Amino acid sequence: MPNLRKQCEEQVVELIVSAFHGAQKDSAFREQALVVSRADNMIGIHGAGLNIFHFMPFNSVVIHK
Repeated sequence: MPNLRKQCEEQVVELIVSAFHGAQKDSAFREQALVVSRADNMIGIHGAGLNIFHFMPFNSVVIHK
């Protein structure tokens, strides 16, 4: 993640890290959907955790492993 953060800073791209588990697991679903609705790109590791992509704007990009 530090490398991605550095590259975003160099390209003047805003990077927001949102993880809706752990300390943020109690985030309201509406809050999660609002954050995702403003995202152009979403990067994730697990498919089930990416189900909220339905709230992303049209022509957004989802990258998963």
